[in-house]
Amino acid sequence: MRWLQWLEVPDGFDSHTTYVDGAKLCWIERPGQADERPPVLLIPGVGMTFRAYAWVLPRLATTRRVLVVDPPGCGDSDALEGSMDADSQARHLAKWLRANDIQRVHVVGHSLGAVLAARLGAALPDAVASLTLLSPSPDGGMPRMWQHLAALLRGAVHEAPRTLVQATRDYVTAGPAVMVGFHEMLGSTTESLLAGVRAPVTIARGRHDRVVTERWCAALAAASGAALHTISGAAHGLPQQRPQVVAGVIRSVAAHNDPGRVTSGVARSGHTGAPSHIR
Repeated sequence: MRWLQWLEVPDGFDSHTTYVDGAKLCWIERPGQADERPPVLLIPGVGMTFRAYAWVLPRLATTRRVLVVDPPGCGDSDALEGSMDADSQARHLAKWLRANDIQRVHVVGHSLGAVLAARLGAALPDAVASLTLLSPSPDGGMPRMWQHLAALLRGAVHEAPRTLVQATRDYVTAGPAVMVGFHEMLGSTTESLLAGVRAPVTIARGRHDRVVTERWCAALAAASGAALHTISGAAHGLPQQRPQVVAGVIRSVAAHNDPGRVTSGVARSGHTGAPSHIR
């Protein structure tokens, strides 16, 4: 059935498994063409797997290498021994990238994956060519777990049905350590999230997102020098709800920040230097 195709590894991608410090890490990868451009790494949100990007991946250029990782504790990837906070997971992913001899990479993260992406940018400041943060969560203005749960419930009516189905499928397979790690990140500040980040940053959120507020994203944008892009017709599940727009943002940011390209303040974020609205 076509509507269940998102359960499968997308065409052109292969599944991979390795061990980092004894912990299994899984990802899917499409090789692209043999050129010098950095690959794109996509990191899904809390409890999510590569399936969160199932509708985005067919819209990314086949000429560039693309990797989608199942973060620690998600899918078939093992949870980490000890802390599962963002910095611990980022260091784990940094070791994985080094082991795969990836010297330069464009990193995209959604929800909690955006936080992991930012901390990966701090862990590997010379390797991360750009950061694209989609609906970065947890929102620092919601320091209690009940606030996030309430926001999820309020926002559910604005989500695409496939977002809810896909998220539910991944949540039930995620280990409990994932939520423990999320709890450790509650109340994070813009300073703690962006400390050590040197890569150019792009931030996007859905207009109807209740999990991540415009105020939080605006604060992150101001602290990082990034533009904040508000995407119409979308809530928190940007990759599932507006995959064509998300793919366009990813392509643009990567192209503008490839090594050797002469960039300006506009190109740093892949768009403009001021907040914008994308329909």
